[in-house]
Amino acid sequence: MVDMHHICYPFTRNIGDDVQNIPLMLTVASKVKLIPRESIEQNVNNIKKLMLHGWISRNSFGTFNYSSFASNSASLSIHIADQRHLEGNWKDFFANCQHVYTRDLYTLELMRSAGIKAKFSGCLTMLYGDLFNGASDQGYILCTERKYLNKLKGHRVIYHDPTNTPRYIQFNTAMRIAFTLAWISVIANASMVVSDRLHTLMPAVSLGKRVIFPNIEGQSQPTGPICRFSGLKEIFMPRKALENRLALKNILENYMYKAMEEIGIFRELGELRSSSSPISDCKAAYEKVIAAIDMTENSSQPLEQAYHIGHRMLFDTVTFLGFRSFDCLPLFMKEDQTLVESITDPLISSSIKNRDRDIYWIGEPGSKF
Repeated sequence: MVDMHHICYPFTRNIGDDVQNIPLMLTVASKVKLIPRESIEQNVNNIKKLMLHGWISRNSFGTFNYSSFASNSASLSIHIADQRHLEGNWKDFFANCQHVYTRDLYTLELMRSAGIKAKFSGCLTMLYGDLFNGASDQGYILCTERKYLNKLKGHRVIYHDPTNTPRYIQFNTAMRIAFTLAWISVIANASMVVSDRLHTLMPAVSLGKRVIFPNIEGQSQPTGPICRFSGLKEIFMPRKALENRLALKNILENYMYKAMEEIGIFRELGELRSSSSPISDCKAAYEKVIAAIDMTENSSQPLEQAYHIGHRMLFDTVTFLGFRSFDCLPLFMKEDQTLVESITDPLISSSIKNRDRDIYWIGEPGSKF
């Protein structure tokens, strides 16, 4: 039996963590096994190969035996949030990894200062344009920051805080995946995306959206310091969507694709593009992601049921501003049978008391939020 690569799955309430997991799940050539990101050290006896990625934090920083899997492991699109990951056994792990690629130049400098051979790859969320197709403009602005809503008066706006994943689905992998794919569909069908969040902005640019990053010169962003954007800010500069997309493509071609080829466990780029999924079909995308994971230890609930709950939860938690009725909702939502059932059947979710106010905001466009 071939040992599968373990990848770390977060169980935070930040959907951005999931947004960067899905491209990894879809690009690794074989099935992957999931382990909790916050307890890597406690799972080392079960790991033979590790594909480490994203933001690693909240570990105990105790001693652990990395020797059994470090030489078979790699790190891609990694961000160091706590420099204790460059000390002790963690430093030894990175030093013995086959490949180490960082998400940002800040982490690259940290790695090299610690004597670790590392290269820059950029962020996995740049791959959404290769993995999904069919993004469209359905006449609304997506905003993730409440403080900017007053500046968007007079427009139809969908607002959502990506760090507010419902606790009900927080520890259910299948529901989280469905929730995340519904979120990606909201990004993909927006006219424009206004956000200070890396894992909202990056998939938006990748899918051809115009983005506004109001706090691009700020030193602190909603989920961490601006250093997380080092080497990536060029993608989000104020200009036309095509120019942003070309800046992203430049990093993909010069760094990410080369990193994936060198690590050697990923599907061919041509295969990824030829098998890309319609972003409008969240159910098909969900089935594709689930098929890429060894779910034997990760789901105690039927996957079909998990999809409907997770998918519906996203639309239950977003706020619709400037939409007068169900008929005013974007077309991709009105054609979504799961969402239609959620709106028309008040028994489907006991957490929703007043459908008109929670699902779509009734009022004159431009009224005070």
